[in-house]
Amino acid sequence: MRVEELKCDANFMTIPVGVYDYVSAHKFNQTQYVGWWSNCGNVLRIFAYKWKKMEKLVIREVIRSTPDMDSGLVYRDMYLTGMCGWKVMYERKAAKSQNWYGYVYYDVSEEDFGHWEWYPKIGITYPVINPEALKDGEFEYCGWEPSCGDLVEYLRMWKENPTVEYFGKMGLKPSKSLLTKAKKDKQFVRFLWEHKETDWRYYGPQDIAYAYEKHVTLEEARDFLEEKHQADYFCRKFYAIRGLKIDRLKIYHYCKENGIERAYGDYLSALVGLGYDLNDTKNLFPKNFRRMHDMRINEWDAEKAKKEKKAREKFNRDFRKASKKYQEYELKDGAYCILIPGSVKDLVTEGEKLDHCVGKMGYDAKMVNGVSFIAFLRCNNNPGRPYVTIEFGMKEKRILQIYGKHDSKPKQEVIDWAKDWERMVKDKMKGVV
Repeated sequence: MRVEELKCDANFMTIPVGVYDYVSAHKFNQTQYVGWWSNCGNVLRIFAYKWKKMEKLVIREVIRSTPDMDSGLVYRDMYLTGMCGWKVMYERKAAKSQNWYGYVYYDVSEEDFGHWEWYPKIGITYPVINPEALKDGEFEYCGWEPSCGDLVEYLRMWKENPTVEYFGKMGLKPSKSLLTKAKKDKQFVRFLWEHKETDWRYYGPQDIAYAYEKHVTLEEARDFLEEKHQADYFCRKFYAIRGLKIDRLKIYHYCKENGIERAYGDYLSALVGLGYDLNDTKNLFPKNFRRMHDMRINEWDAEKAKKEKKAREKFNRDFRKASKKYQEYELKDGAYCILIPGSVKDLVTEGEKLDHCVGKMGYDAKMVNGVSFIAFLRCNNNPGRPYVTIEFGMKEKRILQIYGKHDSKPKQEVIDWAKDWERMVKDKMKGVV
């Protein structure tokens, strides 16, 4: 059925007597909804109503939906506020926009009143007050009950898979996973029928499937899966075991019983860092956790210190190697000279003496990676005393920074001398010198 066919039938514009009787007996001063099934076109009509002061009833038909449509409905005179959900316009007037923190939550003009619009799913709660009407048409045997959830959604599922009828007769809200299981496994259908007196509101599809597969009660299945969900959520903080097939429920109980939630995460990181097998329960659940925790943490700290020392020694070797490459740009001319630092320690000393960041902000790594190099500009009469620091960019082929003590600008004489050195470096890079 096309959306247009839902809009144009004049017979739908009246309010059924059954709806009026129902709302007359249910007087609310807040908007309520009630559904009415019409066999004329298989359409579910939803009315919004509320009672104002002085016993004044306001009521409007706001939604029409049919199982023959493609997962949608048409609605009118409703607007979404964002914070408060859907609101209903009972009279022709503009819905006033409300602005919170610069965001307009809704804006409906008077011209929109009475216009039907398409929407996938609004998601309001409503009773269907004439379900007996289903028995006079093609849905006579659909088996829908109020506990089965949204009527139109249920009917769409029933048209695709008549097995839904069994769920309806049991008052069980159908799901695709349970329908697939019932279609493949007749014993599962028998299991459901054996529990047809159950109040299914308290159990989800996973609870039902687990109870059947593990031969436990529905209560036991629900409690177990709820606890398992808590365990999975609890273990999300342990990055060391992400992606590993480990019994998280057992970890959850182990941590709760020993009160070691934070310490256990550090312990797991140490085990992974040291290469211990996490599938070995002696590693994962030690009898004396405190003793094993301290032992593994100390081992891991020692291992990290060893790795850091090796990495530092390698980096220092790489730095010295890079330094030799840049030493061709050293210069001694007139009152000043250029020296290339021979070690990382030289950079640190320069930064400490001149009170700037050359020994802290990764300039050593830039030299190793060939991004830029640091040059010390010194006075020839005292070359051992830090004076001015230069950063020369290898890609830019120019001085990027030149600072004296406390990041101060050097004298113009020093800057001019540095510019001459810059030209010399450029010429060497070009192979001119």
